[in-house]
Amino acid sequence: MHNHNEEVREYFAKKADAYDDVDDQLYWVLSDRFYKEVLRREVPRYLAGRDHIELLDAGAGTGRWTLFFHELFSEKYDINGLLLDLSPEMLKVAAKKLEERGLGNRFRCRVADIEAISDVQSNAYDASLSFYNVISFVENPRQALSEIHNKLKEEGIHL
Repeated sequence: MHNHNEEVREYFAKKADAYDDVDDQLYWVLSDRFYKEVLRREVPRYLAGRDHIELLDAGAGTGRWTLFFHELFSEKYDINGLLLDLSPEMLKVAAKKLEERGLGNRFRCRVADIEAISDVQSNAYDASLSFYNVISFVENPRQALSEIHNKLKEEGIHL
């Protein structure tokens, strides 16, 4: 019998190499545009007074939203961060994209279950991402959100 995390890993292992094909699908293109615009308009007010942003992407997948966040805000903020995902295959794609864009020294990728990230430094991140359906893939959403919350600085924001 498989446990929940094994099933999630297997699901995304099969999808990793083609996952970013969503960039060519109208629904996802429109959805991404909408969310990028919301981020562009809304996030700066929560990050006011900061020059540097530590970003935690909890459920990073192929790193799409870390890269979008960086594209949107890198002119205003110095951004570094950590990408966590249960799938090594998805993170392999993310790491490759980060390297190709010269961001491999700014962002680290690590396989992790976001329900159990006690080894990630607490109170260290200005912002965290868990975009689209990340939380729907965890077995215990409250635990995952609690773990993420503990990693944020007092004035941090989870998106």
